[in-house]
Amino acid sequence: MDFGLCFNFRNPEPFKQPSPEFYQDMLRQIAFAEELGFGTVWLPEHHFSPGDGYNPAPLTVAAAIAARTERIKIGTWLLLLPLHHPLAVAESAALVDILSNGRFNLGLGLGYRREEYEAYGISRRHRAGRMEEGIEIIRRALGEEQFSFEGRHFQVTNGSVYPKPVQRPLPLWVGARSKPAAQRAARHDASLLLIDVDGNARRTYDAYAEGLRARGRDPSDFGVHGMMLGSFFISDDPERTREEIRPYLDWEKTAMAGWYEESATSGHDPVLLEAMRGGMRMRPPSVADYVVRDGSEIVAAVERKLEEAPYTHLVFGGGNTTPAGFPAEKMYPYLERFAREVIERFR
Repeated sequence: MDFGLCFNFRNPEPFKQPSPEFYQDMLRQIAFAEELGFGTVWLPEHHFSPGDGYNPAPLTVAAAIAARTERIKIGTWLLLLPLHHPLAVAESAALVDILSNGRFNLGLGLGYRREEYEAYGISRRHRAGRMEEGIEIIRRALGEEQFSFEGRHFQVTNGSVYPKPVQRPLPLWVGARSKPAAQRAARHDASLLLIDVDGNARRTYDAYAEGLRARGRDPSDFGVHGMMLGSFFISDDPERTREEIRPYLDWEKTAMAGWYEESATSGHDPVLLEAMRGGMRMRPPSVADYVVRDGSEIVAAVERKLEEAPYTHLVFGGGNTTPAGFPAEKMYPYLERFAREVIERFR
């Protein structure tokens, strides 16, 4: 099992640090996590978040992490492919893999925020089409010496990517929280970034595995990444720790809930809308859910999680393992204890 961390590099106004200082703190924290045995650091992407500066350039940050670390793997979870030209993504991904000496995982997704598509001048109706074409272009750019492509959304004439990545092929992951998205991942022989919306993990994984088998592939040859909300902080005094992290989690929950609810209720995201109508909580767990007294509680939660799907990678805390604004130096003891009481149990 690969236990990973997720960093969205949100630096919210109530707790804001100068940006250079903040980014250096996060990079030091990632290097520390590497020493503790965490397997992968995952980087999401969002744009136009003036209150906190959510990381808009995960490949740039991935290169910085590559320069500061030696063993921990680096992945995007998720790079919003429809917002980019896939040939440029392929070039940058190849360089990150080179800078990290073969430690990069390229994770791709559609995104859901209306503001992002409007600002880039791209219709949300074209998300899936741009994604399909984009994945094919990336595959061919990284695997072939030269190629041409003629699609509805992208055209490439005599395209090539040099230098090539260290890993051949470069590990490709595709995000999915629905059957069509899972089938897309299978069509492109990609590992699965499984996003559980209201208990749909098993259905989504089954659609993925079925799609792979239909192509003559063995699902056990592919990675499955899952997310566990909460249950990361281990403390001998849970109530004190809950009060310590409460203002940061409250800020982050409110910010994310607003994004989800806007996307769902505007009619732009039918999967989220259906989940809301079914009573799904659009907010992450309460602060109480984030703190346990003993690592064995998290171990048990992981074992229950593995009943949903054959996860090979897990990340804790949703889109940000360290709550947005929480001082980096205060996170170190919690990372150490998690590594000692949870990661060691699965080695």
